[in-house]
Amino acid sequence: MADSLATVRASVSAPDGHADGHSAVRAMRPDAAEFDRIVADHRERIARLAYRLLGWRDEVEDVVQEVFLAAFRNREAFRAESSLTTWLTTIAVNKCRSHLRKRLLRLLFFERSRQRLAGSVDGAEGAALERESFEQVRRALQKLPTRHREVVVLRYLEEMPIAEITEVLGISRNAVEVRLNRARARLKADLRAIIEQ
Repeated sequence: MADSLATVRASVSAPDGHADGHSAVRAMRPDAAEFDRIVADHRERIARLAYRLLGWRDEVEDVVQEVFLAAFRNREAFRAESSLTTWLTTIAVNKCRSHLRKRLLRLLFFERSRQRLAGSVDGAEGAALERESFEQVRRALQKLPTRHREVVVLRYLEEMPIAEITEVLGISRNAVEVRLNRARARLKADLRAIIEQ
C-alpha cells in the first residue's frame, strides 16, 4: 500500500500528457511505469474535474491521489467496456461525492464565513466586480444539489457528451437531461442579476 501511494504521489506532479490511448491490458498490468504514464495523461483533467465538483476546495490534491490510488488498486475492474477516461471520471465523481459527504459541516461553516466576509467588501471596482460576479456564479453552482452540479460540471465545464455522462453517473439519458434542465432553471433564477446586466 505504501509503495502504491508513493507511486501515486510521485506521479501526481507529472504534467498532463496525451489523450486516452491505453489499452485495457496495459492499464491492468501492475507496471509502475505504465501507471505513471496513465497518471501523467489524466492527472490534470481529474484535478480540474475534482476542483469543479468540490466547489473549488482545498481537498483537490487529496481527491486526485485517492482517484489514482483507487484506480491502481482496482485496475482489474477496468474491463474496457468504456474508455479509460470514462472509468477514471467515474472514480473521480465517486471520490468527490465521498469527500462532500465527509466535509459537509465544514463546507457549510466555511461558506457562511466567507459570504459574511465577502459582504463587507462592497466598495471595490473593476477587477473586484468581475471577481464578485465569478464568486456569484461559483456560489450558485455550489448551491445546486450534488446530482445537478455533477451534470452541469460534466456537460458544460468538462464538455462531456451526454452519452458519456450517462456512463459516468450510471443514469439514463432522460435523467441527465432532466437534471440539466432543473439545474439550468435554478442557475438562471439565482444569477438573474448577472444575466440581466
